Amino acid sequence: MLDEKSSKLIYNVVKEDEILDQRITSRIQKTTQEHGQPSDILPDIEQIEHRRPTNADVEAIYFLSPDPHIVDCLLADLGKKRYQGACLLWTSRE
Repeated sequence: MLDEKSSKLIYNVVKEDEILDQRITSRIQKTTQEHGQPSDILPDIEQIEHRRPTNADVEAIYFLSPDPHIVDCLLADLGKKRYQGACLLWTSRE
């Protein structure tokens, strides 16, 4: 789980494909626009600011910046028990 600021930091160090290749991300099911039918199941690195389904069967790794709106998003996730468990890493404020 990343936010806008932390994703810039992460992607300066490692490419998204390298993370996805490690199979540590959740899988999301994409639907076709025409019929709303399931199509492909793809790996995804989720953004905390975006709408996401509850995935109570997996644990999440949060790598977040400590901005107030991001902390609010995190508290909302924890309150909804969106994931089975979580590991939280903060970036610096700068």
